[in-house]
Amino acid sequence: MDKVPLPPSYHKFVDKRQLLGVNNGYNVLSNLAVFAPAFYLLQKRNVKNIKSKLLAFHITLIAITSTYYHMLPSNGRVFWDMLSIATTHAILLSYFVEDKVAITIYGLGIISVIYWYSYNDLRPYIVLLTGIPVYIISQIYDDERVKEYIGPIIFSSVFARYLEYNDANVYRITNKVISGHTAKHFSAGMALYLAIEILDKLGKL
Repeated sequence: MDKVPLPPSYHKFVDKRQLLGVNNGYNVLSNLAVFAPAFYLLQKRNVKNIKSKLLAFHITLIAITSTYYHMLPSNGRVFWDMLSIATTHAILLSYFVEDKVAITIYGLGIISVIYWYSYNDLRPYIVLLTGIPVYIISQIYDDERVKEYIGPIIFSSVFARYLEYNDANVYRITNKVISGHTAKHFSAGMALYLAIEILDKLGKL
């Protein structure tokens, strides 16, 4: 497999409108949809273990680092966004594997982002962000307690990726109401909400 770089055009989002005085306002403020699942998680009365508190913290980090990135898009800023996404995946994995495995994957997540930043090669990062969800789904897909959530969470996750890479097309189709990347934040937020619901139904929170 050839090297997979992050193209410079990735940072050129179609919707640059201000919102409430904030540059790139729609991409910035739509991160509230990413933060919402963390707030929802912390409101659950049965949240007691450290993993769930770490999960809420890391989801919040995604919202913060994504906000920071979208205010002035660049490789230096998306580094932190990617780092929080990779480590959040490792936290989600920790509910389904031994702690030492999760800690190893957490470290590999950090390394994958540093590797991308150093060599402009996304391959390790892509493997991590693809492999973890696939493994988790393989562990729960036939569990009657969460069967109804499997389709929606897969759709939300895949649709978020589709929206990300169709930023301008979505903006054009919706007559400049919403861009693909802004919509991606809502779809990603839904995927995180569904992940929390699955963990709750499995009694893992």
